[in-house]
Amino acid sequence: MGLGRILLQEIIKKAEEQNFHVLIGVIDAANEVSIKLHENEGFQLNGIIKEVGFKFGKWLDAAFYQLILKTPENPTDDI
Repeated sequence: MGLGRILLQEIIKKAEEQNFHVLIGVIDAANEVSIKLHENEGFQLNGIIKEVGFKFGKWLDAAFYQLILKTPENPTDDI
């Protein structure tokens, strides 16, 4: 149905509107559907941490995906 894609695109849009610079997605490394979704939206794999989760009787690896946004336009050190 594409709901995941719609939600992810909205998250990206809202992050840009709020001048965030980076989004991080932490995905079960075996979840090919979620990985493909994130890659299709421009996220890139930055690393995998082995066996950090346990679910349904097995250890899970966490894949870290990063999307660098075009914002903020004029970064400053001001908080």
